[in-house]
Amino acid sequence: MIWTLVALLLIAAAAWAWREPRSLSVGVLALLAGGVLAAGVAGRDGVIVLLLTALASLAVFSVLGGLTMRRQPGRSRVGAVAVALGAVALGYCAALGWVRAEQAEDLAGWLLVLGTPAFYVASLFVAFIGYGALYGRVVRRWARPVDVVIVLGAGLHGDRVSQVLASRLDRALVALGRSRSRGRDTHVICSGGQGPDETVPEAVAMARYLLGRGVDDSLVWREDRSTSTDENLRFSAEIAAEHGIEHGRFAVVTNDFHAFRAAMLMRDVGLAGYGLGAATRPRLWAAAVLREFTAVLWEQRLLHALVAVVLTGAAAMTAAAP
Repeated sequence: MIWTLVALLLIAAAAWAWREPRSLSVGVLALLAGGVLAAGVAGRDGVIVLLLTALASLAVFSVLGGLTMRRQPGRSRVGAVAVALGAVALGYCAALGWVRAEQAEDLAGWLLVLGTPAFYVASLFVAFIGYGALYGRVVRRWARPVDVVIVLGAGLHGDRVSQVLASRLDRALVALGRSRSRGRDTHVICSGGQGPDETVPEAVAMARYLLGRGVDDSLVWREDRSTSTDENLRFSAEIAAEHGIEHGRFAVVTNDFHAFRAAMLMRDVGLAGYGLGAATRPRLWAAAVLREFTAVLWEQRLLHALVAVVLTGAAAMTAAAP
């Protein structure tokens, strides 16, 4: 029975990925398959070990990301909160492990109930980073040609692109060249408005960077009004439509930590295609991933809160049962 359920969950994950790979549900189904397998092989203890591993992983990311954010202007308090939450989660994992080692089963059961919301969030986190990483690798390896490459803005230094934005533009050059070499009349949209500390719109500086690397100006379209990823995508879609591309395929280029969520947002606004990620400096990666995951949770906060409450109630009834 266990193996049948594992197989069904994996088949469902594969089918979902085939139909719409830009969905966190694929990662959740795969994670559920892993949980069922652990339960079948090692019983309740196997599931608890997996949950503690997931929570400890999220806690480590929270501490590392928080330490990075504390050094960033305007993010010191957020970073301090992240470090504190990570430390509490690690302390909880240690306490639960000690209680179970002492075979205090009743106390361990109620500690598990207390930690159920955190376990739920941590499981989603593992699904997010695990499937997001797999998605990024598959796209980089087997990306299909597209009609438009959209490059998301990432801030300027005066009127010059930042290192982060330059890495995105370099990645876009590869995608543009690959698609055009396969016979597609591919164009690139530089998408980004002008921030309060910027002397020109990001789209202008981005286009200048591409032209300086040999891209013909006729292949570059500029979207200079957006202030968020959602606007990047919607306004870029409008520009593509003005040029006769309403139902084409798009590649949205951003950094690797943001690529999967960008792909999810593409799905939400009705753009076919995929997200492509440029490399991120390792010291910034944990904080960036943490922010992306928090944004994903917040976008469906009511649903996640309801699921957490239901799971906690079920865990409490199980712990109270004789």
